[in-house]
Amino acid sequence: LHPPARFISILTFALNYTLNGLNPFGYHLFNVLIHVGAGLGVWALSSQLLQLFSSRKQVPVLSFIAAVIFLAHPVQTQAVSYITQRMASLNAFFYIWSLVTYLQARMFSSKRRWIYFTVSVFLMVAAMFTKETAFTLPLMLILLELKGNKGKIPKKLLGIAPLLFLIPAMYAFNLQGTLLKQMASLSHKGDVLNGYTYLLTQFRVICVYLRLLLIPFGQNLDYDFPVSGHFWDGTTPVCFFILAILTLSALYVRREHPLVLIGWFWFLITLSVESSIIPIQHVIFEHRLYLPSFGIILILVHLISEFLKQHRRKFIYVMAAWVAALSFTTALRNVVWTHPLLMWKDVALKSPRKPRAYLYLGMIYLAHGKYDESIAFFDRALTLENQMVEAMHNRAVAYQQRKEFSQALADIDRAINLEDYHPRFYLTRAKIKQDMKLYPSAMEDIVEALKLNPYFTQAHLQKAILLKQQGRLDQALVVFNQLIKEQPAYTDARYQRALVYLQLRRYPQALIDFDALAQLDPNNVKIFNNRSILRTLKGDYQAALKDLNHVIALKPDFAEGYANRGAVFLKMERLDDALLNFSKAIELDGQYVDAYVNRSSVYLQKNNVAAAKKDLSKILSIDPFHELAQQILKNLE
Repeated sequence: LHPPARFISILTFALNYTLNGLNPFGYHLFNVLIHVGAGLGVWALSSQLLQLFSSRKQVPVLSFIAAVIFLAHPVQTQAVSYITQRMASLNAFFYIWSLVTYLQARMFSSKRRWIYFTVSVFLMVAAMFTKETAFTLPLMLILLELKGNKGKIPKKLLGIAPLLFLIPAMYAFNLQGTLLKQMASLSHKGDVLNGYTYLLTQFRVICVYLRLLLIPFGQNLDYDFPVSGHFWDGTTPVCFFILAILTLSALYVRREHPLVLIGWFWFLITLSVESSIIPIQHVIFEHRLYLPSFGIILILVHLISEFLKQHRRKFIYVMAAWVAALSFTTALRNVVWTHPLLMWKDVALKSPRKPRAYLYLGMIYLAHGKYDESIAFFDRALTLENQMVEAMHNRAVAYQQRKEFSQALADIDRAINLEDYHPRFYLTRAKIKQDMKLYPSAMEDIVEALKLNPYFTQAHLQKAILLKQQGRLDQALVVFNQLIKEQPAYTDARYQRALVYLQLRRYPQALIDFDALAQLDPNNVKIFNNRSILRTLKGDYQAALKDLNHVIALKPDFAEGYANRGAVFLKMERLDDALLNFSKAIELDGQYVDAYVNRSSVYLQKNNVAAAKKDLSKILSIDPFHELAQQILKNLE
């Protein structure tokens, strides 16, 4: 399958980005609204199906309960809380409402029916351009038509049948290539999938799905799920016979309980794209249950209502308890989705043999500057999969941050030897070599990264930074200017260009960049700290103090902010204020040489020679070759 049909899903992400940028709140809100819309669709569709295929009088109550269970069930958390999986929920929204409008059209004989038919077809096409599972919609319409006409082949099927031809046309379906293709499973290391083994595995997967719908415990983002190599492999035959018995049972009770047949085949049909003979590297994902879950919910609500039809109050109590239990479980499950660390710890607990959990845990700790912990997780990932290049790459970055450059180079070299087509790997090696001051070799790696991806923005940025480090400032400016021309909001490039202007003493241009940066990123400590330095150089002390006050408000433990504010006060001859700020900087960083130098200067201006000597001696204990401290101490003696 080729995914041109997902353009509607992609379009919603583009809309979110336009409205919200990278703020996740808007994306999550959109997902919740889709979920509510799908729940309303379940309410409407349940009501229609109960009216058509049930003799019960409590249609509004039963349909409402079905919708609430659909909305509250914890198995839906992945499709709703995982931003990317809006593809599943949005597809379900269009899918369900397409059926609702189709059935509504069937209830009219006037011209209004064509309005509903048109809307139904529009929603069907929208679903097909959202996710590929929607091509089962014509099959669902056929099921409803056959059941609604008591097994006869209605004339309406003549109108539905042509819709089936949309599927290969829209999806460029390559039957032979899809079914015969072999691929490595991402659900269990070392397993190989094809159409046959994938189908066998899905018998077990579908049983897990049923268990999750009935008793939702043990939910997992990343299951460790072995492939069934043959029919008699493990529990494969047991699961096959369970599904066969359930299918035969649904067929057996089709006259007495048509909703059971409809619900069961809804479940199977809507799962069929992702749980049949078309192999997918991840054999199991909970978001795939979002749309199919309605079928099982419909069956359960119908059967429980039938069982308790003489005890309406008891039925309401049972349903209320069920909804309450589901809601509580959903709330607990959503706690895991509140932070990546909680999520991947949960995966590591439930799939301890999967290296991916340890890779992502390592990346989280790396992003938070906890390098020892990150390396431990990368070690664990590489123990489970010794050729996991992403773990090598990220461990190299962690070693680089710890200044252990030989180990960092060993890891990144090994990663590149295994997979030499990742431009990111060459860029990482270039950064390591830059830290080692191996500038020519670093430039070679950047050139290689740009050969692999000429549009790799970060590589262009790093090239300019390397040119700046080599003192080739004019050449660096050319690259920075081009990057900013292409992306005016690229803060990293603009920040580095401002630093180049500072070095070149082109203060007006540097200030223009810093002012723009302050607008683009008002909570960036580095921007305001460096602008304060520029304003101090220009003699604009009040503006510099304003910047530094903002810096310290953003980051109260930032020693450099206090040291720079002390330097401004020193320029303004406010010695007591300067002394307080230098002392605070030293309190935060006891090895801050410049703060000691400046504080000793204040002490000397206040004629406190003993305190000045103490600071100067401290400087020499940190840096025995500090010439200024040596000279001042010599003069004082």
